[in-house]
Amino acid sequence: MPDPVIHAPGIPVLLVGLVAFGLATAIVRASAFYSTLVAKEISQKRFHAIDGLRGYLALGVVFHHIIINLHYYQTGVWGLTASRLTTFLGRGSVAFFFMITAFLFWSRALDALGHLDSYRFYVSRLRRMVPMYVVSAALVIFTALALTHFHQGESISDLIRHT
Repeated sequence: MPDPVIHAPGIPVLLVGLVAFGLATAIVRASAFYSTLVAKEISQKRFHAIDGLRGYLALGVVFHHIIINLHYYQTGVWGLTASRLTTFLGRGSVAFFFMITAFLFWSRALDALGHLDSYRFYVSRLRRMVPMYVVSAALVIFTALALTHFHQGESISDLIRHT
């Protein structure tokens, strides 16, 4: 039996992007709270176009992971698909994201004349990343428990230590 072919997700990627854009626009127009947040964000000294691009690059990585997982569930093979678009959505998006990040950090270093406060930088990164990491880890743990029908195969102390 031949392996099923996974085609490029070009149209779904475009549709999800358009739906996300439309939904965000509708929410901002309907909500004074979000309108104020957007106006405040726009007034800050930032590269706003780059922020939007980073959002689309993140969507590209999400689609790449979805297609890779779909390929795995259909074929049992964990690897890249034959689709060049899918591969680019993952690898290309990550590469562009790192280039943009380097540009933004370099701009910040130039503005600070090379004297960056590394303590403040790392504290801000921890405050930004740890909450999402905790939520993600909790979802993985809950999923693992649900898949085992909440059957405990080891002691509570071992479970906590492994977690």
